Amino acid sequence: MANQVVFDYIKNNRANFSLDELKEQIVSKGYSVEDFNEAVARADKTAETSGVIISGVNHSETKSFKWIMTASIIGFVYFSFGVLSIVLGFLDIKIGITSNPTVLFGIVAFVLLLSMVYFVGFFKVGQKAESKFLKIASILNIVGMLLLSIGLILIYSQFMVQTNTLTGFAVSGGEPMEIVEGDFDFSSLMGDQIMPSLIDWKVGLFLVFAGMLILFRYLFLASLIIVRKSAKFFMTSGIIGFVVMLLLTGLFGYLIYFLANPIELFSLMIDATKSNILVWGANGVNGLSLVGLLFESLALWNASKKFE
Repeated sequence: MANQVVFDYIKNNRANFSLDELKEQIVSKGYSVEDFNEAVARADKTAETSGVIISGVNHSETKSFKWIMTASIIGFVYFSFGVLSIVLGFLDIKIGITSNPTVLFGIVAFVLLLSMVYFVGFFKVGQKAESKFLKIASILNIVGMLLLSIGLILIYSQFMVQTNTLTGFAVSGGEPMEIVEGDFDFSSLMGDQIMPSLIDWKVGLFLVFAGMLILFRYLFLASLIIVRKSAKFFMTSGIIGFVVMLLLTGLFGYLIYFLANPIELFSLMIDATKSNILVWGANGVNGLSLVGLLFESLALWNASKKFE
């Protein structure tokens, strides 16, 4: 007679795992292969009696929205736009972006919403794979994106004002003030008028939020490796993601160094070698991120076929 504990385990989890995976899990808990085979035979017989065919998918459940599949499609769309931007850049084709704050805010909000749905897909994978780590990491990434968006909003107006100041223009009575050669004192630019207002609490808060998101991303990538047996490509996307994050962390530290040292910040603007390090690093992160995004989307696609 089939072991009731093994039978119940197979009955409750067969919709989410293959028989080989269930067999491995059951044997690892101390039960025998014979217990497993008897429980499977009983489950099949019960299914036939009730008129339900068990083939890796629980057909008795009401069909629900396919979050994992939707997330994978969003990932593929992001990947396509990323590749398109690289091709356009290589061909030196520039596409104008509106400077209307309302339109920009709408675009950012829409992309943020899609990104949240993307991570909801991973949250659903965590539910199906019974991985609390992946569920928590997915939620943290959503929270991190929201915080970073708040930081961007806080510094947007500040950045626009400082851009005009740093380029040597100040509005007085509606007319730009003329900068006369010989009157410009570079040392005054390093004084109390510009840098403290440029690197103020808003920028500091933004950097804190960015650092939190980087930490949350590390946790998320670790969770992908942990659930690697749930579907294909989770391990690959996790490893590629770690490489990307190590590069990004290095660039983040490099940028903080310049922001914390006003003189070095201006040397970054005029020193091609220093600025090229940021450019090359950003290009490397961008390229590897697209590869990682592709494998994450493939992992979601495979998970969707298995769990949904």
